[in-house]
Amino acid sequence: MELEKLPDGRAVEPVTITKDGLTATLLPYGARLHDLRLDGVPFQLVLGAGGIEPYLGDMAYFGATVGRFANRIGGASFEIEGETFETEANQDGRHTLHSGTTGTHAQLWQIAERSADAVTFALTLPDGQGGFPGTLDVSVRYAVSDGALSIVTEARTDRATPCSFAHHSYFRVHEGDVRDAQLRIDADDYLPVDADLIPTGEEPVEGTPFDFRASRVIGHHGYDHNFCLNRRGEGLRDVAELRAPDGGLTLTV
Repeated sequence: MELEKLPDGRAVEPVTITKDGLTATLLPYGARLHDLRLDGVPFQLVLGAGGIEPYLGDMAYFGATVGRFANRIGGASFEIEGETFETEANQDGRHTLHSGTTGTHAQLWQIAERSADAVTFALTLPDGQGGFPGTLDVSVRYAVSDGALSIVTEARTDRATPCSFAHHSYFRVHEGDVRDAQLRIDADDYLPVDADLIPTGEEPVEGTPFDFRASRVIGHHGYDHNFCLNRRGEGLRDVAELRAPDGGLTLTV
C-alpha cells in the first residue's frame, strides 16, 4: 500500500513491522492494524480495506484503536463526581458509539517510535473533545515476536474521565465463514443488551448461547455482546481461543 492522503490533504504513511514469520502493516490513521500475515498461511489474518477511503466510511472501526471510550454510552451522557457530561449521539440520535465521530479511530496519530519489529503511535485528546472531560495523552505500541502480535495501550489524563480503549480488528483463522470456527472464552458471565445494544446487567452464560467455556462451534446466534472474563490471578493468561474448523490455524488471546 502506497502513501495515501486524507480528504484534508494530510498524508497517511503505512508502517510495516516483521519478525519470526509474522508481518503487520499499520496505519497512523486510527492507530490501525491494516494487514497481518503469517508465513505459510495463504490469506490475510485480519479484515482490511484496500486503501484509506473505506476506513472513512463503513469500515471506520476495522483494525482501529477505539476510544477514549469503546462501546456504547446509553443516552449519550454520563456523570462524574456530580457533574453531567453530554457526548455526541452518533447512534440512532440517542446513544454514543465508540466516542462519536471524533473518537480515536478517526484521528491521525503521530509515529512516536519505530523499529523493524515495533511501532508506537501517540495522540493527545483535548479537554472537551466529543464532550469528554480532561486532556488525555494515549499511546499504542504494536510489536511482533515469536509468532505473536502484542498491542499495549497506555493513557494518562489530567482529570477524571471515562477511559476504555479497545483494539477493533476482525481476525480470521480460515477463509470460510467465521461461524464455522471453534471458539473458547474463559468467561462465566456476559452482558445482555436491550434493543439498542445497551448493556442491561451481568448474567451467567450457563444455559445460554453465550456459553463458550468449553470450545465449540460459534454457530449462527447473533453476537454483539461483552464477555466478562474470569479473574485468575495476576499477569497475562490465556482467555480465549479461536480455532479453524480443520484445526490448521489457532488464535490465542
